[in-house]
Order: sequence, then structure tokens, then C-alpha cells
Amino acid sequence: SIMTLFNKQPGKTPEDAKLSFLKIIYKWPTFGSAFFEVKQTTDPNYPETLLIAINKHGVSLIDPKTK
Repeated sequence: SIMTLFNKQPGKTPEDAKLSFLKIIYKWPTFGSAFFEVKQTTDPNYPETLLIAINKHGVSLIDPKTK
């Protein structure tokens, strides 16, 4: 389905498509993050397994099931 949509974009090169994609995702709060899967045991309000995302904006705790 990706190729079908790409082929409907006349004159768009693969490089243009990559840039368009990056212009969208760079706004996401986890863009450029390093991700680590951890098991936590101290706070019962958080799930046992968490993803930690670290980037220039700080640290995010992510429930891997619900994201």
C-alpha cells in the first residue's frame, strides 16, 4: 500500500518522500530518542516493564502495551 501511494505522487523522488516523512516525525516527542526496556519494582502505579525514551527534551516513561 505504501508503494501504491508513492506511485500516486507524480514527480516525487525517493529523497523527497524521505524528507516529507522526516518533516512529519521530527515533531513527535520521541523523535531522536534512545529507547531502553526496563523492569521497575518500586512504583506500583507503573507497569512492571517500561520503555524509557531519552532525547534532548528529557526522559519519557512509556507503557510498552499502550504506548
